[in-house]
Amino acid sequence: MLKRIIDLPDNVLGIEASGEVTADDYQSVLVPALEEKLRMIRKVRFLYVLGVAIVAAHFRFVKEHRQNVNRLAIVSTDRVLSALPFLAKHFLVKESRHFSMDKKNEALAWVSQG
Repeated sequence: MLKRIIDLPDNVLGIEASGEVTADDYQSVLVPALEEKLRMIRKVRFLYVLGVAIVAAHFRFVKEHRQNVNRLAIVSTDRVLSALPFLAKHFLVKESRHFSMDKKNEALAWVSQG
């Protein structure tokens, strides 16, 4: 399931993922949210909060839209995910970082700045 995180800065799109994420979740939540942001700004910054390790589909989505993403913050509990910003930096998004769940506010501050 994907849920949009509200009350974020205008340049940040926040998405929280939990449980099973389906293609319909992308079409009904993520795509409309991204399209809405792109009507307001040219480049979007993503804040992903991953409740479980459901990463491959997220990176496919970011890869498809990488021309519109200039910063990616990944918040998760899974230590394996800490390597993903390295992959994102080299293959998807130049500026990316991983944050633990207790650092959600720090992730939001980082993804919003600059």
